[in-house]
Amino acid sequence: MAITDYIPQRPPFVMVDELLESTPESAVTQWVVPENGVLVDAGELQAAGLMENVAQTAAAWVGYQAKAQNAPVRIGYIGAVKQMTVRRLPRVGETVRTEIQVVETVFDITLVHATQHVGDELVAEMDLKIALQ
Repeated sequence: MAITDYIPQRPPFVMVDELLESTPESAVTQWVVPENGVLVDAGELQAAGLMENVAQTAAAWVGYQAKAQNAPVRIGYIGAVKQMTVRRLPRVGETVRTEIQVVETVFDITLVHATQHVGDELVAEMDLKIALQ
């Protein structure tokens, strides 16, 4: 399936290329930073782009789980970002591998911890609270 089968975003604002893995507690995506990306400046993906990539990884996780249960894909919203640490900004052409781990789900609110790597290098991590519609 195409990644857009799992997420509500559409080009040019799609910031995941592929869902590599999805379990009930986690997901892994990858994305090659494009030269003309929406949140790319001076050849680097900006911090807001890292955050959006995590949100879209979470959206892909929600979408995959919904499709597996023959349920409609729900839309989510970023409720909060905490403890965001950016060690370096990914550059155009680099592949960002993003992993989310579900920390807690209460009703329609899910807290995930995310790590983002370029190769073996950890470039960012954060906690994201997602509210599902």
